Amino acid sequence: MLEASRTRKKGHIDAEVSDESGAAESVGSKGISIDAQIMSAFTKSEMPILKKILSPKAMAAFAGDVTQMTLEDLYELCDEHGETDDEMSEYYDQMAEDVREVAEQFDEQTGAFLEEIQLPETIGNIVSAGDFIRHRMRETSDMWTEDESERVVEHFDQDDVDEIYDEIEKTHTEALENIKESDDITSDKIKATARMAGHISFYKAIRRYQMYEVPVMTEHGVMDVNVTIKNDGTQRGTVEITTDSDELGRLQGTFKLTGTKVNGFVTAANKDSVDAYSSLLSRFEKGLEEIGFTMDGNSLITGERNSLHVGSEVDGAKNQDLYRIAKCFLKSI
Repeated sequence: MLEASRTRKKGHIDAEVSDESGAAESVGSKGISIDAQIMSAFTKSEMPILKKILSPKAMAAFAGDVTQMTLEDLYELCDEHGETDDEMSEYYDQMAEDVREVAEQFDEQTGAFLEEIQLPETIGNIVSAGDFIRHRMRETSDMWTEDESERVVEHFDQDDVDEIYDEIEKTHTEALENIKESDDITSDKIKATARMAGHISFYKAIRRYQMYEVPVMTEHGVMDVNVTIKNDGTQRGTVEITTDSDELGRLQGTFKLTGTKVNGFVTAANKDSVDAYSSLLSRFEKGLEEIGFTMDGNSLITGERNSLHVGSEVDGAKNQDLYRIAKCFLKSI
């Protein structure tokens, strides 16, 4: 791991790490960055020890916000202060248990995602990234009003969309603060509001990388929509969209723009929702024609997929056009 640390930021490698020794067994040159693999090795070798020595005593000894610590820093803190005693408060007991849960959930995919968007591997970021990847941010989405959703959709391809997000998030953050100050607040509610506040901060951070969360109100209930605009590297000129709703399940779509032609590849996790999603895509195709684009090809199949990677480095598209395509899809919903 020390040798790997010296090569940090110098490129991408693919190393297999022994569960028993923590030593690298093979090295290649693909996929996940060295940072993510170092963390993966740390997870395998040191995380079991951390979960054992993680104690309320260590939680109480740290005066700052534990969620802003990395797991490695937390390991050193726990190692310094040792096991807890019977006199520690229930509050720190629960805090320690919460961090144990984070340690158990941290995986290579979460580490690689945080590395890609250049966010530190703090406990708070690990929680939010894990929830984001696994589509577990519904409580935060439920805070949105129909007016807020419509406002974002209408301005999605305009320069002021980030300002609108900031205003909405400020409103939501203030609402969470009011909940925390209520007389009948419970520890579970405090924990839930803290997690939701973390989600809001996380959403703000990932917008720098043209990743947006848009809860859309439909006749089928709230549909969580994640939009990612990709216009560099091998995925230039691509809009990735994931929708998720209780009634229709998940849909994942990749739309590649070349000139004025849009090529789409869409998968629906729930086969019973194919008709509903087919209607959505028909509306999307008509909407594209109204703003000067043509659907050059579009396939809808049932199933799950882990990657939406489509594109070539030689092709590109105007960033504004990609936002227009995303807005068209949101309005089709």
